Amino acid sequence: MHKFQVGDLVRVTAGQGRKLAGAYEIVRLLPADETGTPIYQIKAAHESHMRVVAEHHIQAEEQEVRNG
Repeated sequence: MHKFQVGDLVRVTAGQGRKLAGAYEIVRLLPADETGTPIYQIKAAHESHMRVVAEHHIQAEEQEVRNG
């Protein structure tokens, strides 16, 4: 079962390289891999392509709360 849903913002966790810094949007839920780990297709606004990551490599993006 997937922890995140399409439209959620996530951050790629440490160990995936600095080039993956920034927020990514979940754009598609993919079937779990052979170990049962949920897989996601993600996209960053600053990139023209999409990436595929396992759930244990992402975490929820913390959003700043702004007082208007």
